[in-house]
Amino acid sequence: NWEDEYNGAAENANEALIGNSHIGALQSNKDVDWYRFDADKDYFTISFGAKDVTDVSKMNYGWEIGIYDSNLNFIMGYVDCFESFTTPVYTMSGTIYVKVQADDSYYNDTTNVPYALKVNTYTDSQWEDEYNNASTSANKIEQGKKYKATLYDAKDVDFFKFKATSDAFKLKFSID
Repeated sequence: NWEDEYNGAAENANEALIGNSHIGALQSNKDVDWYRFDADKDYFTISFGAKDVTDVSKMNYGWEIGIYDSNLNFIMGYVDCFESFTTPVYTMSGTIYVKVQADDSYYNDTTNVPYALKVNTYTDSQWEDEYNNASTSANKIEQGKKYKATLYDAKDVDFFKFKATSDAFKLKFSID
């Protein structure tokens, strides 16, 4: 599943097939690789890293990864990525774009180092629905059920609503 090298712009993004590893390599410090996938389940994760761990020792700086929504609005990014990582859980739907590039602010030795990108989607009704960033778009929750949520950055806010059946109620928050 090697990238199609004509994926240097979002409109030419390679389709990232869910559950498959996609292999790519930057051809120069200015090369950019775009991927896209349809997030049609409750949530998704993106895994990224060097295809061969021995290549990591050759690099002084890592890749930059950007994740964008269907309107190409920036969601989250990672810089100087060397080691493999998996993103936090994202609960958005629609077409999602992933941009891989080198940090061109200085010489970057990620050129021609193969990387692996993998997208997984999951169904789980316990996860929040984005965009619930305002009281008018709050997620409805039921008493006695456990829900999961992710704050994407320092500005993200999540709203939830429920109907209390008495004057007293108890909310429990935990970090898993």
